[in-house]
Amino acid sequence: MDMFPWAQDQVVKSTLQAVIAGTRISQASAADTIQLLTKEGVSHMRHLVGYHFYAKYLPTNRHGKSWGAGQPTGWVDHYTAAPGAKGTIMWFSNMDRGPTGGNSSSHYVIDKDGTVMTMVDPLTTVAWHATWSNPTHIGVEHVCTGLLRKSPEGKFIYLEKSPYPENLVPALQEINGQFWEPFTVPQLLSNLAIKRLLIRALPTLQIDKFVDHQVIDPKNKIDCGPLWPLGELNKLAFSFSPLVEEMDWMSNILMTKEVVDSFKAAVAALVP
Repeated sequence: MDMFPWAQDQVVKSTLQAVIAGTRISQASAADTIQLLTKEGVSHMRHLVGYHFYAKYLPTNRHGKSWGAGQPTGWVDHYTAAPGAKGTIMWFSNMDRGPTGGNSSSHYVIDKDGTVMTMVDPLTTVAWHATWSNPTHIGVEHVCTGLLRKSPEGKFIYLEKSPYPENLVPALQEINGQFWEPFTVPQLLSNLAIKRLLIRALPTLQIDKFVDHQVIDPKNKIDCGPLWPLGELNKLAFSFSPLVEEMDWMSNILMTKEVVDSFKAAVAALVP
């Protein structure tokens, strides 16, 4: 079973498969794979935003200085609050955002099909993604609209005014009267694989500092929301327990409540 069909580089693909299977690769191999992943991500981003845009505005300059001594120690999971990757890649580029656009970025953007695109080198450089945690935490964005709202006409919207695609509405999950876009299994697989790579490449990383955005800024942020299995992913990332290909959640396309429940049950069985 190819769990990473988006990966074009065969070394990247085989290494991702190996870490998902529980292999603890060397620190050097992990770092090399992360660098290869960065190179591959260029082609994915060019496909999304176009060669002209990429040549003009990428790679992004929206980042800080090099990690300090003993850093990074943590990780922050985010969602993009939009249903597509293109806008996020463009937003994190050097494109002019106007006077109120801010200067945010992230280390990775993980698309719905699991494609991993590197915006800022996580091995060397600080990204601007979660206020006070930036100097110590890697930041990863997952393409997901997250919490949806309804317009006065009863249509789902995001970012307060943008219409949510009608064809995606049937997959929304209602929790306590709120509607959330689900994450995808490919995103979970890529998240887990990248976490395992970076845990091997950066021995400073600590499981108790792997959080999502709402933990960093609870007054202003709600991502990643109730459909994100944060604790289960982190435990599995650090345990290096092998994933079983027959697990039900791996055959699903969208994260539904049933998939979340089966994922949690599978992780509980694997993690001591």
